[in-house]
Amino acid sequence: MQVGCEGGSLVRKTQTTRINGGDMHPFLPLLLGIIGYIILRTRGLKESYIKLLALFIFVYMNIEVGSVYGAGDGRIKYTFVVEFFCIFYALILIVKNAGRIGGKDAIKLLLTIATTLTGMVALKLWPLQKYIVTGDMLIDDFWLGEVDSLQLPALNGFVAKTFIQYGIFLLILFSIYLSFRREDYEKLLEKLSSVCRVIIVYGWIEFFVKNLARSNILFAINNLVFGRNDAVFRELEQRGILYRLCGLMTEPSHFSYALFLIAILFLANYQLGKMSFHWTIQAFFFMILSMSFSSVVFALAFLAIFFISRYRKNIRGEKIFQIFLWCLLAFSILYIIYRSGILDSSYFGKRMKAVFDDWGLLFIDVERVRDIPYQSSRVRLISSFSTLALLRFRPFFGIGIGTTSSHGSFSSILSGMGILGTLSWLLMLFYGRAAKLFRHYGSAYFLMILLWCIIGIFNGHFWGMLYNAENYALMISFLVLSRREERA
Repeated sequence: MQVGCEGGSLVRKTQTTRINGGDMHPFLPLLLGIIGYIILRTRGLKESYIKLLALFIFVYMNIEVGSVYGAGDGRIKYTFVVEFFCIFYALILIVKNAGRIGGKDAIKLLLTIATTLTGMVALKLWPLQKYIVTGDMLIDDFWLGEVDSLQLPALNGFVAKTFIQYGIFLLILFSIYLSFRREDYEKLLEKLSSVCRVIIVYGWIEFFVKNLARSNILFAINNLVFGRNDAVFRELEQRGILYRLCGLMTEPSHFSYALFLIAILFLANYQLGKMSFHWTIQAFFFMILSMSFSSVVFALAFLAIFFISRYRKNIRGEKIFQIFLWCLLAFSILYIIYRSGILDSSYFGKRMKAVFDDWGLLFIDVERVRDIPYQSSRVRLISSFSTLALLRFRPFFGIGIGTTSSHGSFSSILSGMGILGTLSWLLMLFYGRAAKLFRHYGSAYFLMILLWCIIGIFNGHFWGMLYNAENYALMISFLVLSRREERA
């Protein structure tokens, strides 16, 4: 599987967790204890909400192993526990701040919901008559013969779950816009960054345990603490002279994406003068040590964001060219490192060759994929671009939220929600009240958003990219990194 998540606390695709119904693992009482401490010991409704949001985003970003109860798609994730309290606080804050709802806020929210519902109505009344990889299946399963046939898009339970999770995401986002001032956004970023240092510490522990002790004992410990899970790589996997790291995720590429987000978060806090730059370097270091092919994409994307932020005052042709040259230099250095054998040059070389060899297959009809050999890089490219090609059938409102499944999350969103639905989502997320509170350079901010969308074509969250909790932190980080003020 590729990076990430399918769906918040309601739906998640990347792992299969088997837990006996009566088991309670240590992380659940610990999590409940932290929530209780925040609620009981924090003064002020908004202050408690900020801390709960920081905890919610942290769990969402970094803890994929185990679950509270259940197995398969019916399991209850740890994120749901924190999300439940966040929903409760969000409703209270919306009611409390109802008088602050402006016309533009209401229009953006209604437009976002209306475009999505229009696509769902069309899905019910005039569904697309084309067999596709639907939201509740994977192209891998069809390609390998584990699923007999493709399906017609339809309004089903998976679509409903996706819409509900999207609604929860919008509810929490709207409550943030209504109740937060600029200092509250910065405070959320600071608290989230503080707790994310735990992942860096865990990364060092995993690095030394795997590469010095050559032990996989952390896998057994995670099973005990969080609940037993079937990770993609259950044993140590060596590339070059080092072993891959996976953190508290089900595979290294998931860990790589989490560290990509953490590196952006740390960089934003460095800009605010609230964190040392060495934390950003460590996050980048562990992102590379996941040694997934995706880590190269994330490394380049992070460097591009770093230089966009650095040159944010004057993003024009000359500066864009400088950013391009810096990224080209960074790519060359990464390539030399991989070719040196330290990080397994043969793997990187094969993957790069496979990507370039498969460009001619990008828009192949999914029904024909069984006629060609299965390869990991090939399935990702074909999955993403064949899904993106569905946009031509329903360009404005899409074929329906949750109807497609792709290894390119943004491809799923664009084809499923259409141009209007996607634009309304981006406007709601990135151009709400927060964008008015931060004096930022619009061109730099736009380039960061655009880069994130492009990454989404090559990186698979499935539908999670639409409503992942880390989107809140990403939006604030981009605003800080493109702000007009110098570093504090």
